Amino acid sequence: MAAQYSLPFVTALGVLRDVEDPHLFEEGVLQDQEILALAGKVTGVEDPEMEKAFPEKFASRVIVEHTDGSRAEKTVYDSRAHPPVL
Repeated sequence: MAAQYSLPFVTALGVLRDVEDPHLFEEGVLQDQEILALAGKVTGVEDPEMEKAFPEKFASRVIVEHTDGSRAEKTVYDSRAHPPVL
């Protein structure tokens, strides 16, 4: 259950596996070296600017930095599981 609340672990899992698979968190996944290696490269950083800009939301920004120096960025204002705030 702790893995489900680990930002690095669920990020790696979401990149490498089918997040709609109902067996996603079975015991074997906790020892998957590919997932663990990617999770070790994930860093969560608080962004006060996001909190100021969207105080009523659960906004997040994901930045992927590739080994060639390029970057990909995505901002999400509410999670799919959370009802929108009106």
